[in-house]
Amino acid sequence: MYDTNNPGDDLLDDGVSNLTKVYTDDMEVFISKTKEQPFYLHVSLSALKHRPFRSLKFVDSSADSRSTNFTDALREVDEFVGVLTKALQETELADKTVVIFAADSTALASHFEGGSNTPFTGSTGDSTEGGVRVPAIVSCPGLDFGGNIRSKQLMNFADLHTTALSMLGFTPGDCEESKCVKEGMDMTKSLVTGNTAEHRDLITIFRGRTLMAIRKGRYKIHLHV
Repeated sequence: MYDTNNPGDDLLDDGVSNLTKVYTDDMEVFISKTKEQPFYLHVSLSALKHRPFRSLKFVDSSADSRSTNFTDALREVDEFVGVLTKALQETELADKTVVIFAADSTALASHFEGGSNTPFTGSTGDSTEGGVRVPAIVSCPGLDFGGNIRSKQLMNFADLHTTALSMLGFTPGDCEESKCVKEGMDMTKSLVTGNTAEHRDLITIFRGRTLMAIRKGRYKIHLHV
């Protein structure tokens, strides 16, 4: 989705890049071409990461608030979500598409432009709750979640792929390597019915290959600090 041969897509000076726009445009094309069959689309936006960037259209777009690269980029990510929603509605897929919007990392300890892990302590790179816990929103108008519910349910990013495969009618294959660990858990029943009896209650936290902490339910043990 990222054409490195296109100079217009490159990261420019002062936090300006067309990369989010490229993702947005390609996402619209993908949904339009794939609307007749089940699909799984995972888009990883990096505009709000450690070096925030936005396209020229959004430079100073947040002048009515903090007006930083981060808040400008946040406006562009918001537009991305709007374009996604409109694309699903126009292709009549909105009611049967599960959309999960989540951050993939927490805020930096020294992020002067924006971002906060409050009320949790810690930041990106450590094993505290502020270093690993990120917000997520799950939406599907065609499924009855019992209204707008705020859940404390544990979920791992690896679960997204396993759950998506299950919803598409596939079963993940067994690991072919002896040391392979299949970490993803099927969360379909928990998401669709709200029944948390079969939801994940264990999270392992690694830094590289080092096991830093283990969380089970409300309890957590730190093996390394």
